[in-house]
Amino acid sequence: MRQIKFRGQLIHSGEWVYGTYHYSADGKMHYILNREMFLERFDQGEWALHEKEVHQVIAKSVSEFTGLKDKNGIEIYEGDIIGRDGFFNRVVQHNGVCFETYSVNNPERLFPLTKHSVDEYDKVIGNIHQNPELL
Repeated sequence: MRQIKFRGQLIHSGEWVYGTYHYSADGKMHYILNREMFLERFDQGEWALHEKEVHQVIAKSVSEFTGLKDKNGIEIYEGDIIGRDGFFNRVVQHNGVCFETYSVNNPERLFPLTKHSVDEYDKVIGNIHQNPELL
């Protein structure tokens, strides 16, 4: 079973953070929590809920982990651009049901993204947010 986690770019620095994805009730603010919430019990038997490391991120940058890694052991996320030496680049996307890729040269042609479709030649060469020139 794959690990469910997300990444997002911090609003102020653009740095990537990884963890659990949450958003505000009005949908205007988006967060990545990279530490779990936890309950702390006090001596008197009272409990308190704590959160650590809550980061506000750019909504469009939030992407889900596919559960797969490239040839170098790098995790593959939605929005990543996967390349092969001497071959075409593919962009990872989620279609609402599963992950798939499309060729940068032919966006209409879709390929399922499975553990069998990522082999020893595939590597993450960038992502659509930081490397639009690869598109």
